[in-house]
Amino acid sequence: MKKISLIFLFLIMLCTTGCVKYSYNIEIDDKDNILVSEIDAVNLNFIKSLDPNAPRQIQKDLDKDKHDLEKNGYIVENYSDETYTGLKRLKKYILPMYSTEDLPDGFSTTQVRPILKKKEFLKNTYIVALKYDINKISNKNMGNTLPKTNSYNSNYSDSMYINGHKDKVVSKTKHTDPITGKVTETVKYQSGATSSSTYNPREFEQFSNSMGNMLNSAPGMAPVADLTIKIPKEAKEHNANEVTKNHEYKWNLASDKPVEINLKYVKTNWFNIIIVLFSIIFSLFVIIAFKKNIDSSSW
Repeated sequence: MKKISLIFLFLIMLCTTGCVKYSYNIEIDDKDNILVSEIDAVNLNFIKSLDPNAPRQIQKDLDKDKHDLEKNGYIVENYSDETYTGLKRLKKYILPMYSTEDLPDGFSTTQVRPILKKKEFLKNTYIVALKYDINKISNKNMGNTLPKTNSYNSNYSDSMYINGHKDKVVSKTKHTDPITGKVTETVKYQSGATSSSTYNPREFEQFSNSMGNMLNSAPGMAPVADLTIKIPKEAKEHNANEVTKNHEYKWNLASDKPVEINLKYVKTNWFNIIIVLFSIIFSLFVIIAFKKNIDSSSW
């Protein structure tokens, strides 16, 4: 059972704003292989300015996350740029096997599969229909342990990651200490794991109101979040914010409202076309040979 202190909640709340980076990449090749990568990183220097001891704990959490992800089939790399430090996870899929369950947190789809392949005789149409909600990422990062207040609403989600797997919530309890007035909230998961937080409601409300006012007055603290989809051909339709070289389409996901991601491209089914052409040519040869045979026998 893990307890979360008020200062740690403060850091996490900040990390759902300007000191976090979420970057996603989906690459689909010409043979319908998919490579999905995800970068989760934080600004350790910024966090260190708030609490000198916090980066050390965060690094321990990153090491544990790396171990858990590798156990569950991910290729995991340490990630670092001029501002952010974190992890980059990669996993390979085959298009028919890529399902909604494989989507990174925050993503959902409005169709049967995230990437739908409609097969026709002469062409195949690929349709990407996704929706991204950064608020779901915030709930996951906060461990779903923050109480509800007037200025900050943190609903428990139905699941969270436990040892690299999504684990469903089975019960949520709240206990108030009659002497101190402190509240302990406990969440139990299907695997038997639990998470809890203890807080003083009055102090937390004051703190949360201050945080809400700060975030509302600082639009520059929006998180960095983006998605890039690379496809083997030029898209027929898309709503990307930016198109880069080599058929790469990029979306800005840092929005308070869910972001819709739509993309469609078409691949010619050359195998079937070759079969059709071969059949036509073969039929012509048969017709010509048959006609010659008739003409020769008439003599």
